[in-house]
Amino acid sequence: MARQLDEIAQLVEQLRHSINSPKAAVPGNTDLSAAIEQLGALTDRATPYAELAETIRGERVVLSPSFAERMERLLAMARQAVASDQNKQQALAYQPNHIPADVRRNNFIGALALLAYGAVSIHLDDFYLPAKRGNGLHIHGFPVLVMFAAVVCAVIVLMLTIIDHYDRRDNERNYQVATRYFRRAGWILFAAALLIHFAERLGFHLV
Repeated sequence: MARQLDEIAQLVEQLRHSINSPKAAVPGNTDLSAAIEQLGALTDRATPYAELAETIRGERVVLSPSFAERMERLLAMARQAVASDQNKQQALAYQPNHIPADVRRNNFIGALALLAYGAVSIHLDDFYLPAKRGNGLHIHGFPVLVMFAAVVCAVIVLMLTIIDHYDRRDNERNYQVATRYFRRAGWILFAAALLIHFAERLGFHLV
């Protein structure tokens, strides 16, 4: 918690130094804007926030001592707000999930491949399940639709991981619950498709 505010304090100090010394590196607008937005969220958009946000959104940002002073004032207000509000302490301490790029890429490709395979299987009325030994299993008729529903559940599980990466809100618990639900539903549908398939082969028509 304190570390993040300390990082913003260092950014403000760098800003002051760059204003006083023309040769010093000036903080980037992206970093300043992100810091202002975070401070604004912690202070419920207090007065200095609006002034700072308007300045930083300008086409040509003119940094001045007054800009640094307003940032320092907003930072002090943020520290006070965090110190007296446990919810804000938790929000500041929260770190969103980071899913590696290769995992996101593989999940996306896997989801597309599964969806395409399922769609082709419905079109051909033939869902093929390969096996390590033998010729595998060909499913036809209604079980194909049930198997496709299982595929959709698998696709949702893969995509939830990707969406979770880009969702910066503190709601990982919701993604965990949804992932567990669709994974379980997928396996149930998978088993149901096989059950219906073998039942039909034995002469029992469940549907």
